[in-house]
Amino acid sequence: MSEMRDQMTYEPRFTVTAKILDDVMDITDTLAKMRLGKNNTILPQLRRANRLRSLHSSLAIEGNSLSLDDVSAIIDGKKIVGPENEITDVLNAYAAYDMMDSLDPFSTENLLKVHGVMMEGTSGSAGSFRTGSEGVFDGDGNCIYLAPGPELVPGMIDDLLDWTENSDYPMMIKSCVFHYRFEYIHPFEDGNGRVGRLWQTLLLSQYDGSFEWIPVESVIRRDQKGYYDAIAVSNEYSDCTPFLEFMTGAILKALKEFMESSVREDAGCTERLTSNETVLYAMIRDGYYENIQQAADEMGVSRPTLNRILKSLRDKKVIRKEGNKKSGIWYIDHPGR
Repeated sequence: MSEMRDQMTYEPRFTVTAKILDDVMDITDTLAKMRLGKNNTILPQLRRANRLRSLHSSLAIEGNSLSLDDVSAIIDGKKIVGPENEITDVLNAYAAYDMMDSLDPFSTENLLKVHGVMMEGTSGSAGSFRTGSEGVFDGDGNCIYLAPGPELVPGMIDDLLDWTENSDYPMMIKSCVFHYRFEYIHPFEDGNGRVGRLWQTLLLSQYDGSFEWIPVESVIRRDQKGYYDAIAVSNEYSDCTPFLEFMTGAILKALKEFMESSVREDAGCTERLTSNETVLYAMIRDGYYENIQQAADEMGVSRPTLNRILKSLRDKKVIRKEGNKKSGIWYIDHPGR
């Protein structure tokens, strides 16, 4: 990178508001609490469950119709019935996320490489910046946002990566700024959303390695309107503060959901959860639990073990079942939900 791109002449526009500062402080505090009395390792079944949620959520935001169960089966090499392009999207996304440990988060070359993997077989321009104009259109076909011209894209991406690497702001804030500006630049013909979300995860993992396995994408998926509204308002005012406020809140929520081995805050219970209980609790909370066999397969446990986990969660009064024994539905037993 040449002379830090003219000594950091590029500076994105945003304000660190009280809300953003509070979120960052809460994130730091939650990470610190998580490490108390723990060996700071994430069990394989929890890593797998959350990686699948990341893939499924990020693709679902882009309109992929496959279920979490379908995504799991595809990754396991099983045949499913579904659109071939959506199956390819899953395989590509899995391969791209699997590259994270080897990526330089400040490298344009690596960014292009990830796009090439993410869009292989689905885009003729995989691994290359766009050469045409890109815009966002409303339901009536009116252009509500026109991205910068293609001739500006390489320089804007270089500037953004330089700023992300060299700015004195904490990485928690820089990752959110990167995410917004990346979507604003819209550097690719297709795949901007999924690559931008992956790259923020990569940047967050520079802040704390646990973030590689924390499915922030799942929180975004559950509040897509808030996500896109924050982007739209930031675009309108040419100031990414609204997006930072949304995104730091989403990161904090994802972190708390993942980190809490105790359900004190989430379900009003003082008892701690085991790792398997944490995974199953998250599946039920996020709507990914379908039935005993599906959940047992996802978690890599037997049906009897899964039943014991369900009973333990019920006994701890964090889940409840409504309906009959066979077809009843499990819910989070929390008055605030």
